[in-house]
Amino acid sequence: MSQVCKKTTWHRIVNGHVRESILDHIYLNCLLVFNEIYQFFPSVGDHDVIVIDLKMKLFNDRNKLLTIRDWRRYNKDRIVSAYKAVKINTIENLGVQDSYDLIENVVNYAFNEVCPIVIVKSKHKGPTWSLRIVELKKKRANLFKNYKRTKNVSFLNICRVIDKTIKALMLKERKEKMHENLGNFNSSKSLWLGVKEILNHNNASIPEKIFNDGESYIGDDQQAEAFASFFHDKTEKIVNECIVRDTVYNGESILQIFDENFMTGENLDIVIKSCKKKKSYGYDLIPMIVIADLYDELKAVLLDLLNKIYLTKEIPEQMKIA
Repeated sequence: MSQVCKKTTWHRIVNGHVRESILDHIYLNCLLVFNEIYQFFPSVGDHDVIVIDLKMKLFNDRNKLLTIRDWRRYNKDRIVSAYKAVKINTIENLGVQDSYDLIENVVNYAFNEVCPIVIVKSKHKGPTWSLRIVELKKKRANLFKNYKRTKNVSFLNICRVIDKTIKALMLKERKEKMHENLGNFNSSKSLWLGVKEILNHNNASIPEKIFNDGESYIGDDQQAEAFASFFHDKTEKIVNECIVRDTVYNGESILQIFDENFMTGENLDIVIKSCKKKKSYGYDLIPMIVIADLYDELKAVLLDLLNKIYLTKEIPEQMKIA
């Protein structure tokens, strides 16, 4: 952080002597946005008026740059056509990790061809204020322009009064909105926000002191231990109170393990068809809708990969990431 206010900003005559000091501090963590600082001697008071001019708005989030997928050209025929251009014939001679990497790279290549990653501007949608607040904001902006043009402090004083009025009106409208949300019992979040705003009360998620069997516990370690002990005793009590009756069928113990490979094409069909076609994806950047649309093309290599994992007991590194 750098202090940009270098000149004295406070002046006072004490016993015939002038006392001066830099009481007003302005700190910036990026001097590239700093343009110029203006200092005016007020007609009343012993503090100078400090106005800082920036080259850019520090908190301008109305147009954020976002990296997203362009799904406008996506359909099943296009993703299948893009995959066939780099189709995998076999992974027979590859290991588990190499097989997974090859499938992932080829599918991602086809996916990127159909749904490229693009950078777009996101328009910020702020709260909708009343017409009175909008008009006061415009009036404040015009007064501040007049102040910068004429350097008349009276314009700046009026801006401060209007700013306080705008803040009070915004707070009032927020409270009115939360009062309206109190009637919406379908939204527990809005109900809680309304109650919290009206009561002006903040509840801690964990109290500073908890009690168990007449003893008090303070601190994270003691409270965690007390909760674990209480939960363990409660679980033991529930288990001991449960009665296991001989007339109730509780299943049978399997004493023999069958050497059967369940990685079959039929089971894979059931799993893929039961999955929802979602566009969201995880660490591998491949959404489920792409796997489902390419399943007829990928079935053979996927089945080969799953059998390799089952027989070698090796797991690709990508599958170890939750």
